[in-house]
Amino acid sequence: MEKAYICTCDIEEFRELKNSGKPCPCRKLGKEEQLQRWKKMFNKYKEGEAVYRVKTEINHPNPAMRDWPGFRIIENSKHPRNKTAKVWPLLNFNSPIDDYLSNITHIIRGRDLDFTEHQQRFLYEHFGWKYPETVVTGKLDLEGAELSVSAIKKGIEEGKYSGWADEKLGTIMALKKKYTASGIKQLIWDLGVRKNNASITWSNLDAAQKKAEKNPTFKE
Repeated sequence: MEKAYICTCDIEEFRELKNSGKPCPCRKLGKEEQLQRWKKMFNKYKEGEAVYRVKTEINHPNPAMRDWPGFRIIENSKHPRNKTAKVWPLLNFNSPIDDYLSNITHIIRGRDLDFTEHQQRFLYEHFGWKYPETVVTGKLDLEGAELSVSAIKKGIEEGKYSGWADEKLGTIMALKKKYTASGIKQLIWDLGVRKNNASITWSNLDAAQKKAEKNPTFKE
């Protein structure tokens, strides 16, 4: 469809052209050459030598939107099914394709990923698909509780936390030690969907738990 191309430019060279609103030489190569380059990503090009890029608007006001990468070569990577996987789709290519194939009609997306919709829409437009309805939600913080997955994992490895159910954490496993499922659901229901980030306290959770016990709205 000539809606993508394989770029072999040096990354700094490409970044300079992109920021200047100029196309790289690879963009104008013919379809047959692009298909040959695509095959070479699997059996010839090495990591960092070639990138699959989705054609967008080279003069888009936001440089991050210009010809964003769809696939990269990652050597020595482990895949649970294909042990020899070498060419990997990136989030903004993989996610919208999965959504379409799964007949997703509505997307609930964190505010930190709000920008990805603008990039992914190019794929849907290229294929003539209707983009799903999107609901953007802010981040929910729990006062004094660690919520970062990477920080929690590191803390467990270092012995700072006893596990994913450590009471100092804000994981569902930890919350279940003190609160019921209906209590947690009640809190989320009371907060509603909001785009701005929100911070809650343990008192908020206690109040939601009492409310759920007094007048249960949700099943366990």
